[in-house]
Amino acid sequence: MHSQDHGAIVAFGYRSGEIPPVSAIASRVRKAMQVADDRPAALSWEGQDIAVLDHVGVRVAIGRQNATAEGFCSHLVMAVGNAPDMDGARPNRKTHSKRADRLAAWVEQTMPYDTVLRAETPEDVDGKLVRSFLELLEHAEGMAPDEKAVGTQPLVDLSSDADASVIDPPVVAPPAPKAKPVRDRFDPSGIIELDDLAEPLPESPQWLQDQAEPTEPLRLTVHTMALSLMLYSAPLGAFLFTYSMLRDITKKKDEETA
Repeated sequence: MHSQDHGAIVAFGYRSGEIPPVSAIASRVRKAMQVADDRPAALSWEGQDIAVLDHVGVRVAIGRQNATAEGFCSHLVMAVGNAPDMDGARPNRKTHSKRADRLAAWVEQTMPYDTVLRAETPEDVDGKLVRSFLELLEHAEGMAPDEKAVGTQPLVDLSSDADASVIDPPVVAPPAPKAKPVRDRFDPSGIIELDDLAEPLPESPQWLQDQAEPTEPLRLTVHTMALSLMLYSAPLGAFLFTYSMLRDITKKKDEETA
């Protein structure tokens, strides 16, 4: 069973003029749909003033109702929702709202309206929904007595085709996040001088300095470990033994000179 997400409805009110035939409006929207996706869009009619377009899981229902008497408005209604044949696509509530906004922007440019009404519905988008919405608008309060619906000239010439973005807005990449400024590690302002410190660094205690001096047993242990390491890695053991011997010889010469 087909389940319907929330559909979006937009109703436009006109105080004067005659709304173009639904066939002309539906033709432009249908071409826009097929420009976005070349698969054919199905068009069905419910009377002369309600058209239903199905295309790649999206349904657009269009209906109009010209003023029946002076003092009343003419209305154009467009509803966007899921098509019965989803064909792998499942538009959600936000998608319907965005498409309804694009249709409203297109109508504002081609057929400027006097009033607009936005609504959402959990019902299936079809001709019955559009007709019931038009009936509600017809029974709504009309215009003031001194505001008459004048003229029967079409509101706009729909000879030009609608852009594909009417039903499928172009994909705009989100702006790249701003890169955080990287401080140059060689920036002199980032170097902390010792003179800038509030207090001088504390000297190490005497007992730690005395403990750091290698004793004779400790030196002998270091030489023995270096010789033992030669059994596993001759180059590394030879290097450690040579380094420790040269260190002791150099230190003894410094002590004798002092």
